[in-house]
Amino acid sequence: MTPMSHNNTPPGFPTTFYATHVMETVQQALTESKAAIERLVAERRVLQADAARYQAEVERLRQEILRRGWWREAGAPCAICGYDGAGYYQPETHVCAAHAAALDEAALDEATPD
Repeated sequence: MTPMSHNNTPPGFPTTFYATHVMETVQQALTESKAAIERLVAERRVLQADAARYQAEVERLRQEILRRGWWREAGAPCAICGYDGAGYYQPETHVCAAHAAALDEAALDEATPD
């Protein structure tokens, strides 16, 4: 280990040179850290946009499965939520059956003239 002088600079090192070197090293590290943070923030925005798009697609597919009645044809467990209990086809006990019933009712209302 190199002995240090009373002002914490290695012997033979001018104080201002050492301080400037330390400051430049710290500044470079800060610049690199800021750039890394900016990259991570940008990546997070992309991932959030992807997640929102995937959630919308999942909801669209869920609505399509309900609208077409495929959840009924497949039987338990439910292809949407995994429910496999009593009252599978009952809106009171199975949330997907409730959603399907609401869609059926809305379709019936649209088909019925006023």
